[in-house]
Amino acid sequence: MRKWYFRILLLLPLFGHAQLFDGIETLLLAKEDAEILLQGYTQPLGKSLIYAQNTGWAHTAKTHKPLGFDLTIGAGVSLVNDLDLKFMPQGLRYVTVPESGLPTVFGAANPQNLPVRIPTGANTPDLEANLNFPGGAADDLPVQGMPAPTLQLSVGAWFNTDISVRYVPDLNLEGTSLGLWGLGIKHDLTQYLGPLERLPLNVSVLAARSSIGVRYDLPDAGTGTHVDFTMSTYTLQVLGSLDFPIISVYGAIGYSGGNAELGMRGTYDLSYTQNIGGVDITQNEQLVDPIQLGYQAHSALGTLGFRVNLPLLKIYGQYSLQEYQTASLGVALSVR
Repeated sequence: MRKWYFRILLLLPLFGHAQLFDGIETLLLAKEDAEILLQGYTQPLGKSLIYAQNTGWAHTAKTHKPLGFDLTIGAGVSLVNDLDLKFMPQGLRYVTVPESGLPTVFGAANPQNLPVRIPTGANTPDLEANLNFPGGAADDLPVQGMPAPTLQLSVGAWFNTDISVRYVPDLNLEGTSLGLWGLGIKHDLTQYLGPLERLPLNVSVLAARSSIGVRYDLPDAGTGTHVDFTMSTYTLQVLGSLDFPIISVYGAIGYSGGNAELGMRGTYDLSYTQNIGGVDITQNEQLVDPIQLGYQAHSALGTLGFRVNLPLLKIYGQYSLQEYQTASLGVALSVR
């Protein structure tokens, strides 16, 4: 029971991402315009999660002795640029949007009613509907971004190499399921630098990759309706640290990136109004697996961090400069 409570508590912020999908089925009323609207609304979410998931892999360049380990609990948040709090959709055919644009998922909590008009032919009245475009989550977030927690085990192998694993088996909670895995390798370069081995300076190289999958049910939208969100990320970094008995100072340069996909699956029920002879008639339609979107994020990065070294316990904080600047904090149970 305690294990399940711990996992749920750790993953609550990630389930919070899924709640941002509430109500997005209304965008399907815009037919071909729905992809444009949904892409613009969710683009910062995909990028923010990619950068946040790539943080916190290391809090020192020093590697463990064989079978030494860190068990780390941390959280990172990628801060969304101000320019990505709003968007102006281009190429819309059926929907009219305000000249000021629309909020993204991290923008103002300002839902808007957008009229939809779909031509059906020269002698047939147009189909009409009202699209309730969702507002952003700015009022519900402490910062301009979404926290992403991490649970990681790093174990010292041979040849001055650490192997790090992030893993959460499929977890279901209130209509949302989530699974996560990640693998990182850190190799010490100081051993090849001769006399520098005697200094408190450590240099290493890190390569890491992770994957996450979220399914969020939309029970009121139709039959079998749900959102699938999958993400694959990677980072390559060169690390350097000055490790003293009480404190470590570390930095990194490298590259961070990844890809994400969002799909709306199932059979969705749509309703339009058609005015025939002065009488409004309801016209029902269905869409099957209507949306598949892709996101990419890639950026060079520079990181600066510190770590307090207590007996068996390490407390760290770091900040990365990249496309979305990223901060992370954490604590590790460490046995060298």
